[in-house]
Amino acid sequence: MGGGLRKHFTLIELLIVISIIAILAALLLPALNQARRSALKISCAGNLKANGQGLLFYADDNKETFPSFREDQMPNGQELRFWTKALLFYRYISWKTLVDKALDDEAPYLQPRSAPTITGTDGPISIQGVSYTGYGYNYGALGSEQARSGTWNGNSASLRSIKHPSKMYAVMDCRDGVTLNRGSSNVLGKWGSLANSGYADAIRHRGRINIVFVDGSVREILSSNQLNPYDYSALGYVNYGIDYNCDFGWTGGRWQN
Repeated sequence: MGGGLRKHFTLIELLIVISIIAILAALLLPALNQARRSALKISCAGNLKANGQGLLFYADDNKETFPSFREDQMPNGQELRFWTKALLFYRYISWKTLVDKALDDEAPYLQPRSAPTITGTDGPISIQGVSYTGYGYNYGALGSEQARSGTWNGNSASLRSIKHPSKMYAVMDCRDGVTLNRGSSNVLGKWGSLANSGYADAIRHRGRINIVFVDGSVREILSSNQLNPYDYSALGYVNYGIDYNCDFGWTGGRWQN
């Protein structure tokens, strides 16, 4: 007699549906992954923009001078060795701008997970948890005169001394040179010892490095060394002690005429 509507799929029909879903997933997943990477890159650039503005606010309040490598050289007299601590203590930035979400996929990458603890506000100051982030500061030429003398001494840079602020690196994607699962407060611009210092990191954004420049602009730079993106040659490097051969990216023309 006249049969009613069929209520079940056949095995062949189920296989066809599964195959179609698999094909659609294969087509969509790369696009979704690319969109996610783009979102992470934009988030990182936003962090760097905020950190760059924090540096400029700091300089504006400290006789146009940037944070120093040496804590006893801070223009305001406070003992804050790391640039991150100086900006956090005076609330120029939020600790969240030191966290790059692109690194969350790289467990166990060490970076801040909560607001830092601040102690000793009436004397030597201790801020725990933000010494090693995913972003490194150009201590060699902004926080000292190392790019000129080769040693960690001398004063930090003043705004007026930087002739090319739009070309000079301020803060960038960075990894510790020895322990690659953490960041570094300092990014080196020269071949040498990596103890307590970091590399420009072109891994997290697939061969590109996000950088905020001294003028506050943020750009990405393609690593020139795709085979070894941790290498200093990814950004060029400073030839210490030879003023005319210093890369403007690192020195901003601070010592050149």
